[in-house]
Amino acid sequence: MIDWSALEHAYGAADDTPGLIARLREGDWPEAVEDLFSSILHQGSVYPATLAALPLLAGVALDRDAPGRLGALQLLCSYGDAIAAGSSRNPAYLPPGTDLEAFDAQARAGLAHVARTLLPSITDPDPEIRVAVYECSCYWQDSGPEVAGALRGAFAGENDLAARVALMEPLARHQLLTAPDLDALVAREQDEVLFAAAWSAVACGLGLAGARQHLVRLWPTCAAAYPGQGEAHSLHLLIENAGSAALPVLRDLAQGPVSALTTEAVAEAWGLLAAISRAAAEPAAEALIGLLEPAVANGAPATVAVLEALLTVRPAAGPWGPAIAGAVVGVLDQEPTDRLVLATAAVLLFALEEPLWAVPALTVVDEPGELNVAVGDGGNRADLLTALVGYPGPRRRPVSWASEELIAVAERVFAVHPDRAGPWAYVLGGLTPSIDLAGLLLRAASRGGPDPRVLRALATVAAGDRRVFPPDARTAVGNLVAGDPAGEVWLVTTRALLGAEPDPGAAFSRIWQLAENVPGRDDLIRIWALMPTPQLETACRELLAGGVANSLFDRHLQLAAASHLLDGGGSDDGSDDDRARAVWPTVRTMADLADQPLRETVAVGDRVAQTDDTLLPDWLELLHDLAGPGRTDWFGPHHEATALAVESLLRFGALTADQALDRALAAQAAAVRVHHAGRVTPVLARVLRQALEQDPGLRPRAVEALAPLLESDRRTLSSSRRGITEDTELARLLREALA
Repeated sequence: MIDWSALEHAYGAADDTPGLIARLREGDWPEAVEDLFSSILHQGSVYPATLAALPLLAGVALDRDAPGRLGALQLLCSYGDAIAAGSSRNPAYLPPGTDLEAFDAQARAGLAHVARTLLPSITDPDPEIRVAVYECSCYWQDSGPEVAGALRGAFAGENDLAARVALMEPLARHQLLTAPDLDALVAREQDEVLFAAAWSAVACGLGLAGARQHLVRLWPTCAAAYPGQGEAHSLHLLIENAGSAALPVLRDLAQGPVSALTTEAVAEAWGLLAAISRAAAEPAAEALIGLLEPAVANGAPATVAVLEALLTVRPAAGPWGPAIAGAVVGVLDQEPTDRLVLATAAVLLFALEEPLWAVPALTVVDEPGELNVAVGDGGNRADLLTALVGYPGPRRRPVSWASEELIAVAERVFAVHPDRAGPWAYVLGGLTPSIDLAGLLLRAASRGGPDPRVLRALATVAAGDRRVFPPDARTAVGNLVAGDPAGEVWLVTTRALLGAEPDPGAAFSRIWQLAENVPGRDDLIRIWALMPTPQLETACRELLAGGVANSLFDRHLQLAAASHLLDGGGSDDGSDDDRARAVWPTVRTMADLADQPLRETVAVGDRVAQTDDTLLPDWLELLHDLAGPGRTDWFGPHHEATALAVESLLRFGALTADQALDRALAAQAAAVRVHHAGRVTPVLARVLRQALEQDPGLRPRAVEALAPLLESDRRTLSSSRRGITEDTELARLLREALA
């Protein structure tokens, strides 16, 4: 007897699970299958209720009178796929405190039990059932020699065409498919079966003689039907399974008139292959460069597809970067008129840091209407500006090299599309201050009711270098009129920076009241810290007096206030220790929560402990707690918190170099398993540098531990299927730390 109320699935207690499985024996079984996929196999996850459901599902699959036999087999096949993907080792959707090793062992034992139970159905008289059992058997690799014997027996005796096609992949996955088998299939003259065998052999990396040749030869007639959903889908699945082993197949398909694959499909396939295989990046860049000229002849959609694929490949293209830029410039020399071609070319040239990006960009922004342009990794699309510079955050592209061109393009935007001035001004605020930049922002701000983001950029430029505002510019600032309270906040700030506010303290008090709902108040604190006043210190203390804020933006604000106080606060009243103690309760609680912005919080906590050494023991105790028992977030153990705590403990000398290295490597390995390496790897790289500086003898241990990540052909450091940029950057950080 099972207490289903004590078991969990995606939506909580699993009381409904036995009833849903019972409905597989009734006429409305398709709806029950859909509900079971949503609950016990939600998005490929497994739960305690999933394991308990396995014998019941297997029972339905064996019941020849159950209308939902196929549905039960579909669920069991998806369960095998989930186990193969590592879902039983992912704590994200399991109850807190689950013993992962024990749960994984139970999940795999459940899969082995399913295999033993379903194995006799390989000879079921219903060919549809045999097809479904063959599909399930793809995941029975750990279920003993009986499975191998049954599959080989099916290869000899299966006569149904659809079932023979379905049998090829499990044979390949179990390493049972051989070159003589391919010869036998050739003699039998069943192209559909031979194609499935060749496809499966390549997908599973068997390296069988003749498999690639058969696959390419039969591609035009068979690829649309196997594995299903069309020719391009067949190619994408092959690449996802085979990785770099698909490279020669893709070359053959792309270079010869052997298929109906469009230029767009070939370009996307090259991009996908490079996103999966590190070794394929440079060959993909070379192939796409060669594909660009015929794409132009085929029209704008084909050209855009190749440019987008080059944008995807670009971060790992290595020495092919200049050749990519040259090929794109060659496209522009043909004076294309399609706006999306021009916009995508501009984004690709910007990513390559080629100043000619501004030529197509100026043409694009002259015309009305915004475009949806490819950003790069992951197939994301956005407006032109976001596509150029990337999304805010650590992966935003550098812009300082493009100051002159950005100013020129932004000036055109401000003139033609003043409603788009705000986002462009925000990016301009990050450029090195110059007279030209200040003048551009002033002209934009002089138009009636300026966007507050233009005035914010103006204040940022003034904070960076007040000398870029000559006397006439300062006069122009004095004549500006803000259109709303948010604009007034930044305009007064700019005037104060330029010395036009006789009483900065009073000016700050005035704008601080207006700024309560203004974005960027943390920037306000950092800018006004250049003109410290008692009023600013009072505001910072008040921000830290009410505990930890709920929102991420307000926590950034609290950390900016804490940093200002630790810098001295601009007042002669109070000691450094006094300011550290004012900061301490909020920062310590924020760190204890281990919530974002965690990296900045730990950095400020380190400063507090260094400022007042009486607080150091409490801080070290908290760091040990973060690094030891750790914390959890939405996705399970908080590996970033562990790594950041280890980094600080090493810096304070509270961990030895070898202790810190081992703990950081363990956090990294755990993060990679759940595809969360992005936040942990930069911390690990810094820990590596510190640890190896203290003890160079640890290098062999670090190299051995990281070899599976750095030497793998798969992009093991990426958090997404197409994260070339992330994987390339993180691998670079680790290699540099090891050097």
